[in-house]
Amino acid sequence: MWANIVAKNLPNSRIFPQSMENLNEIINSSTIPNFSTNITLSSYEKLGRVNIPILDDDAKVEFYLVYKKSHQNKLLPLLKNL
Repeated sequence: MWANIVAKNLPNSRIFPQSMENLNEIINSSTIPNFSTNITLSSYEKLGRVNIPILDDDAKVEFYLVYKKSHQNKLLPLLKNL
């Protein structure tokens, strides 16, 4: 699915999948642009990088949580934060 979005929106680009370890090494030692999430954002800010939000509808993802009703009480703190 992500490959289709990339192909549609970046048709003339060459994207090379990397391991996170290799990707972080490339990002930390170069000035190439990179994508980040709300989870990785703070680590890239420490490198002095400028964040430009991608606001396109194709950049949005929906997540679903499936759980047994019998575990609802255990998951209540998580569910309240979603």
